[in-house]
Amino acid sequence: MKKVLVLMSTYNGENYIADQMESIIKQKGVSISLHIRDDGSKDSTVAIVKDFMKKYPNIKLDMGCSNLGYKRSFIKLLYKCEDNFDYYAFSDQDDIWLEDKMSKAIERLESLHKPALYYGMMTMVDAELTILPYQQILKKPLNKKSVLFQNFVQGSTIVFNNAFMEIVRKYHIDKEVAHDIWLPIIAYYLGEIIGDNNSYILYRRHEQAVTERMKREYWKNLLMDIVSGEKVCNLAYELLEGYADMLNKYDAKYLNLIKEYRRMDNKLKILLDREIRKYSLKGTILLKLAFLFNRVE
Repeated sequence: MKKVLVLMSTYNGENYIADQMESIIKQKGVSISLHIRDDGSKDSTVAIVKDFMKKYPNIKLDMGCSNLGYKRSFIKLLYKCEDNFDYYAFSDQDDIWLEDKMSKAIERLESLHKPALYYGMMTMVDAELTILPYQQILKKPLNKKSVLFQNFVQGSTIVFNNAFMEIVRKYHIDKEVAHDIWLPIIAYYLGEIIGDNNSYILYRRHEQAVTERMKREYWKNLLMDIVSGEKVCNLAYELLEGYADMLNKYDAKYLNLIKEYRRMDNKLKILLDREIRKYSLKGTILLKLAFLFNRVE
């Protein structure tokens, strides 16, 4: 039976965390361990976790002294957790996993004898677990260039093998970046990535999703974003810093172009390259302006 370690960051999750832990512990066909890092909860989250630990010895809890935020909290877990497992997964604190979530992911991963990461879909439900009328569609990277700038993975669906964990731990990223942005990029450049159209998670939405905006509001918000000067995270530097010896020459050349984008000749190449884009027109415009005005850091 495959050994799986689930990594969960919690913060004020008392309403739903018991249901989520139950659904993780009761995964079928695998040997599950759960490693939780609490990010300074002020409610009864920690007490609930400790009660579960009395019943389940395969739950471990780390107490955060301060609130780091979910990005740093998950990354901290990633580098601190045990390393003797066959597979690893991330979990949010308020979803529900179907009992075959892990086994279905492992079915897709175990045939690959290389570093690999799996991601899938989630079924959106309300607080009472009623399925909502609007659902996600599977997102895939537009191309290898755009993957640096366009998130396409939901963190709680990620499962990866030990070979991939070894690559991740080869370099300790210090930049504040979400785990579900950083790991898929590593997988896309240095391993294998598998997308699954199926859903094995009930994903609670606590607020009504916003539908399409009016065209007038769309362009108004775009203008505000341009003026505000939002910065874009430059992860090309991190890939080169941590994995230069593992990159092929074509990828290394592109990443160096992005790293040195302030050079006028590089900036022009980036602005004219149609593959360096995001899913939406608005996103692409903001990305190109970030390069133009040196807001990629």
